Amino acid sequence: MAHTPTDPAELLRALEQSRAEAHGLREELEETNRGVLALYAELDTQADQLREATALKSRFLAYMSHEFRTPINAISPAWFEMVDLFSALRGMFKPVLTNPDVNLVFEEPHGVPKLFTDNRKLSQILRNFISNALKFTPKGEVRVGAVCEGDSVTFSVSDTGIGIDPKFHQSIFEDFAQVKSPLQKRLRGTGLGLALSKRLAGVLGGTVQMQSAPGAGSTFSLTIPVRLEAPADADG
Repeated sequence: MAHTPTDPAELLRALEQSRAEAHGLREELEETNRGVLALYAELDTQADQLREATALKSRFLAYMSHEFRTPINAISPAWFEMVDLFSALRGMFKPVLTNPDVNLVFEEPHGVPKLFTDNRKLSQILRNFISNALKFTPKGEVRVGAVCEGDSVTFSVSDTGIGIDPKFHQSIFEDFAQVKSPLQKRLRGTGLGLALSKRLAGVLGGTVQMQSAPGAGSTFSLTIPVRLEAPADADG
């Protein structure tokens, strides 16, 4: 049978010991709770990463399915006027210009001759550039222009948006590239638009470039030949 202290001093010592044991137990429980909360936080983070990976996988599969239906290398070049391309793009984006603080400006393509290339692929590249510019430009303007230099023409899409940190410049045209920013977190895309644009530019015999700095906006450019070297049976 356990000894029951009767002496006041002994009772006091027993009480102090009980308090110490209770305090130690409480600290142990608090430490355990902190560990459990940290574990839950880690699990939440992993769950978010898994959801993001799953979403990216779904978007990638949809992207690949689209590419199988419309092969990236299939081209059917034809002659067309630049003013017609800009007019079509202006019409495409008019319904989505919902931010009154942002203007979309198409410069008149003075001095740019007729082009012989794949109009659809060219339009797709410029749509990707313009969509990104509008997405990350809360205020100001997005300006689309074209300049002819010898046997090539350079298209540019410039914005007054948030800009891109230099550390992302090397990877921005890679698959699934995502720029870390508050707007990027809120307006997630597939991370494939610019990568596809680079591939399409190569198909058109051209290249893509970018100039950007945080807070100073961005300029995405595409340079292609005025006349694409086409198969002998292409319309001329």
